[in-house]
Amino acid sequence: MKEMKLNGKWRLTCIGPEGKERTALTGGLNGHVHLDLLRAGRIPDPFWRDQADACKRVEQWDWAYEREFVLGDDWVGSWAALEFGGLDTFAKVILNGQVIGQTANMILPHRFEVGSILQPGRNNLRVLFDCIGKYTAGQHPEYERVCGTPERIYMRRKQSTLHWDWVNRFVSCGIWDPVRLVRHNRARITDVHVQTLQIDRPGKMIADSAEVLAQIETERRTSEPVHVKVEIVESGVGQTIWSASEVLHANQATWHLRLDSPKLWWPVGYGDQSLYSCRFKLMAPDGALLDSRKLRFGVRTVEIEQEVSASVSTEVAQKYALHATSSEASGRGFIVRVNNEPILMAPQDCLEDQMAGTL
Repeated sequence: MKEMKLNGKWRLTCIGPEGKERTALTGGLNGHVHLDLLRAGRIPDPFWRDQADACKRVEQWDWAYEREFVLGDDWVGSWAALEFGGLDTFAKVILNGQVIGQTANMILPHRFEVGSILQPGRNNLRVLFDCIGKYTAGQHPEYERVCGTPERIYMRRKQSTLHWDWVNRFVSCGIWDPVRLVRHNRARITDVHVQTLQIDRPGKMIADSAEVLAQIETERRTSEPVHVKVEIVESGVGQTIWSASEVLHANQATWHLRLDSPKLWWPVGYGDQSLYSCRFKLMAPDGALLDSRKLRFGVRTVEIEQEVSASVSTEVAQKYALHATSSEASGRGFIVRVNNEPILMAPQDCLEDQMAGTL
């Protein structure tokens, strides 16, 4: 795989409600339009007191980020894709004058194949962000009391920018995570996953053993066999504690493995946050590396017990020296267990008191 990072400076343009371009300045990654305007002295600091109210006009306009990059002939017609880690939120991606995709989700990454659109020499990339009013206007206010505004239920975006208990409303847009152009050769990794299925005799630091699931998903554009190698390494030590290598006969592969005497991961205040690295490699028959991925994970189980009765409430009360009321004892609730130990879910000040022994 070959990649070109497209971070750094972008040109930011404001497009008014009438469709006319008004402002052009240098923007940057990572961030959003408010940060670029603040850096240029165009708006007051929206994080200070109630000054976010003076920035409301920003959400009424469209904004465009634009930059150019130069490619060699080997990129043209190749298996290439533009990958955006985060776009906020309603965006149209335009490459060399062609619309290659649209987005409506700030949370998910986006990927667009562009090999047939790339050209040798200079290429132009433009990301046009529409104001959210174009997508929420006319929506029926079915839930008028949803955190102060009904429009938030129609958008997959960071909810606090629509007003929260600690900040006034300032609706953002922009490129908030890295952008890169990648080129693949014959095969690529699309996803990897590691999960702890079971821990045998968990101690406070080390368990007897743990059953772990490792998975890989791939995409191939070759009839040749593709080899996959996966290994688990203890972070900070560098020692390989498990490995496997095989030929992929499908686009997916799964390994059920057992780790002996693994170090456990615990929430802050309950133990160490020991981590492991799982490394995946796709190899061609001639040994060439086609793609790789590394994933850090902790050996731990997380469970949520629901439909609890007075017995669970009593257990929690005894562990943390709390006194459950009669309504709590007879009601419904839940308890979070990490490595089969109940975990107190509380504000930070309560956790600090609990760790200090005063709760």
